[in-house]
Amino acid sequence: MIAATAGIAPGEAAGHLIGYAATRGERPTDVAAQIVRNTIAPQAVLSPER
Repeated sequence: MIAATAGIAPGEAAGHLIGYAATRGERPTDVAAQIVRNTIAPQAVLSPER
């Protein structure tokens, strides 16, 4: 969902996901689940202001 939202490669999207999760002390899989459940928007992960 992150890659499709931003029009970027899956690997780049994974980097955003991992970085976002790391800054919040969460697991990337938990953040991905939040995106799927619409708890957070994919754009939140893409924001440079993590």
